[in-house]
Amino acid sequence: MSEAQFYTFFTGGLGLLIAAALMIAWQLWRLRDEERDGAISALDGISHEMRINLQRMVNEVAQIVDTQEAG
Repeated sequence: MSEAQFYTFFTGGLGLLIAAALMIAWQLWRLRDEERDGAISALDGISHEMRINLQRMVNEVAQIVDTQEAG
């Protein structure tokens, strides 16, 4: 193997290594973004459910207050 072929081989290998590192970094970045979006979506669902449960509880307490036999 001549010196020119070795340098070509070495440069190609480094290029593939850099491309693989960039691909892995991009995949990890996407996973992090998807995880963050999932957490935000889950918190939105929880807050919506808590609001509905709180409204239901307030309505039930108001019904108990309005009912004379509940005392």
